[in-house]
Amino acid sequence: MKLSPLFAVALLAFSAGFSPAAEVGNPPNIVVILADDLGYGSVGCFGADGKLVRTPNIDRLAREGRRFTDANTTSSVCTPTRYSLLTGRYCWRTSLKYETLNTFAPLLIEPGRYNMASMLKAHGYRTAAIGKWHLGYGDARNDPKYRVDYTAELAPGPLELGFDYHFSVPQNHGDITGVFVENHFVYGLRSGKIPADMKLPGPVPDDENFASTYSSEMQQGRGKTPIEIDAPRRVDDRVMPKLTDQAVHWIEQQKAGTPFFLYFAPVAVHEPVTPSKDTRGTSTAGIFGDWIHELDRTVGRVLETLDKQGLAQDTLVIFTSDNGGVFEPGQQTRPETLAVQAGLAVNGQYRGGKTHVYEGGFKVPFIARWPGKVPAGTECREMISMADVLATTAAIVGEKLPPADQAAEDSYNILPALLGEKYDKPMRPDMVTHSNDGVFAMRKGPWKWIEGVPVKQISPAIRKGHAPEFQRQLYNLQDDPKETKDLSEQHPEIVKELEAMLNQQRDASHTRELPRASAARSHEEASRVVDATSMHKKVMCGYQGWFRCPGDAANMGWIHYSRGPITPASLTFEMWPDVHEFGKDERFAVPGFTLPDGSPAELFSSDNAATVQRHFEWMRDYGIDGVYLQHFLLDMPGAPAGNRYESRRRVLDHVLHAAEQTGRVWAISFDAAGRPADRIFDLLTTEWRRLVDEKITANPRYLHEHGLPVVQIWGFYWQNPSNHMSAKVAEKLIAFFQQPGPYAAFLAGGGDWDWRRNSDPAWQAFFRKFGAYSPWNVGNAPTNARGEKFAGIDYWADDKRTCEQNGVFWLPVVYAGFSWDNLQQKPPGTTNIPRRGGKFLWEQLHALSKLGADSIYVAMFDEIDEGTAIFKVTSAPPTQGHFVGYEGLPSDWYLRLVGEGGRLLKQRLPVPAEIPIQP
Repeated sequence: MKLSPLFAVALLAFSAGFSPAAEVGNPPNIVVILADDLGYGSVGCFGADGKLVRTPNIDRLAREGRRFTDANTTSSVCTPTRYSLLTGRYCWRTSLKYETLNTFAPLLIEPGRYNMASMLKAHGYRTAAIGKWHLGYGDARNDPKYRVDYTAELAPGPLELGFDYHFSVPQNHGDITGVFVENHFVYGLRSGKIPADMKLPGPVPDDENFASTYSSEMQQGRGKTPIEIDAPRRVDDRVMPKLTDQAVHWIEQQKAGTPFFLYFAPVAVHEPVTPSKDTRGTSTAGIFGDWIHELDRTVGRVLETLDKQGLAQDTLVIFTSDNGGVFEPGQQTRPETLAVQAGLAVNGQYRGGKTHVYEGGFKVPFIARWPGKVPAGTECREMISMADVLATTAAIVGEKLPPADQAAEDSYNILPALLGEKYDKPMRPDMVTHSNDGVFAMRKGPWKWIEGVPVKQISPAIRKGHAPEFQRQLYNLQDDPKETKDLSEQHPEIVKELEAMLNQQRDASHTRELPRASAARSHEEASRVVDATSMHKKVMCGYQGWFRCPGDAANMGWIHYSRGPITPASLTFEMWPDVHEFGKDERFAVPGFTLPDGSPAELFSSDNAATVQRHFEWMRDYGIDGVYLQHFLLDMPGAPAGNRYESRRRVLDHVLHAAEQTGRVWAISFDAAGRPADRIFDLLTTEWRRLVDEKITANPRYLHEHGLPVVQIWGFYWQNPSNHMSAKVAEKLIAFFQQPGPYAAFLAGGGDWDWRRNSDPAWQAFFRKFGAYSPWNVGNAPTNARGEKFAGIDYWADDKRTCEQNGVFWLPVVYAGFSWDNLQQKPPGTTNIPRRGGKFLWEQLHALSKLGADSIYVAMFDEIDEGTAIFKVTSAPPTQGHFVGYEGLPSDWYLRLVGEGGRLLKQRLPVPAEIPIQP
């Protein structure tokens, strides 16, 4: 509890599956519109130039809903993504390891597999799949040479998966079938293997959507002969209007009171590019721009139908695409290339496109509209995958997902992000993507690692044309979204981590519920034993270790949580720790306190070996080197709180063993607060002798400098009513620790931030005799012109210079924010120094980088009394009492910031002015 004289200082994360808090009242209708080959930059609300293309209906969805700017397909081609969307499973776990299904392939989704249609149907939904299918028909289990017979019944198919109605283009726009499929048969099939008593429906005579023949010049893969079949044939420039008619008609048939799910997959903007007469010639980007207009027109008709039927208010509409847009600049005559030449950035700023392993192949528009639930006109930067749609819709209807090794294997519930709610950690910890050539990529945080290994079956032409993708690459997408700078040589530790994660997830049957061996580990520090021989190049935290609970090993009540029995009025702490990871024996129920979801609120005790071990594992995983363990003279034998000493020593032992287990370092940090000057020396040196005699400082994990154990002392505050240090006592302590012998130590002092302004020459003299000095900066926070508080750091350069001139190691103190309203019994917000999403802390790290600092003292790891903690804190604390949180950011956000900033400082790399990582 060290203060400058200025002060004297979401909902819980949803699981990847179901959480009761995810229930949102009456289940909505659900319409998923999955466009084909629509790139990120091809619509207005995602940056398309309105002079080239206009998408008023898609833009309307964005105005009335929420845009996701980091939405990703699981593959850079269509079949795998469609599979993932419906099943919540990566498609590369099936027999389809690369490319897409051919026209005659069997059904890829096994009947009986848990999927979006069957799940929603079980909840009373009417279901339909209309549009492009491309997931196969029939069963090949008993026939290795199986080939779809379009003159016969196409079963099993969508109806066996849980859809009540199906009307589709069987494979692709322009495929060699040239027909539509309705339910189990080709639409309008006149002859073939049709049951004798069955008459199949078909179009009316002279229907403009159909023709008697189908030309091989129109279909995809020109030169292939269309199949012979006695059925009405598609007219390519009428396919979009016909599919839209079917979708609109099906919506109009739905009855009030029964929810419905429509999976609608338009064929636009896949080749062949065939806009109808209504949109042809409407875009200055050429015929491909017209094709985008055709897609937007379809979206408009669906929205209009929902409005007319009075369904819009109760319908969740999701609009997205199956992969990025085609970007093949070498193919000069392609309509997409001509549109690019006209100025249309088909995939926005992103590299590559459909089929490729770069971001242009995966990053797609994603918009969700649900009036009254999804916040209108908002944007979300959360990384999501198309596989997440299943888990999210399950959460909406209150469905508990089956175990991850059985179903929805790779699907995470993103409902909190959809609804604009606060959450404590990313919706998904990481994500796998997969190219047409079978090349895997792994994403985690800002990093993307490309494995660079294609399947053996690819052609020589592809192997040559896609050669840049067939090598190992690492990109920081936060700093380099265009993937221009391969950082694999600079960050081999990141490559190693992501490679291990990819191998783990491929070897496992699922990623949801899969424990990550080192999910938070991002830096070299996380995989090595920290050097204990030097204070330099260290990110160290202060560690209070002073929290106690009734029933713990100390059994002394709610120490540092409350003044006596715990009530909202008796609280002495400001932040509620996130204990959802803790074991049962680490959590202590708090009577009278409940979390927002109604569950009992719980706290932890520092007098618990498992909890201290957990804290040190967090330090290891996030690249924090260790701690200075607070050791209060007030708690020493013979002091007023001496009855706490036994518990204090247990915590010290827990720290020692946790440091051994995790490869961290630690040192004793005495705090003289509250002790009279004439007692400080005796209490402190007696305890130091005891620790040395017990070989505590000889432990290999105990921090040393110049061959001596480090001892830190806080309390060198001049004229501070809470600290009674004198120059005489200070000189006596310095002499004790500098005297050769068994008790000699490297002394690190800690005290006033404005120590150089002290007018007492005796104080100025002893300040310059420390081995190291840390000015306590917590609470020193002036206000800028925008009314924002920021850490006072204008004296740092002179501090550093003065220390170096006197041979003193300058160890600056940084902190993330501050608040102690409860401790000081002040009205809420009175003492708050806002964290500003991490900017308050990051500005300090940026300034230290410019000064060349390579070591920091972070105040504090676990200081929730004064609101400086960086460990995991919930942003959804109990509703009883006043608490501050992490402003809706993930509970590990400040661990990540300290780890990232510390890594840059220790490596003497520039710390950028803006935070380089995303929540």
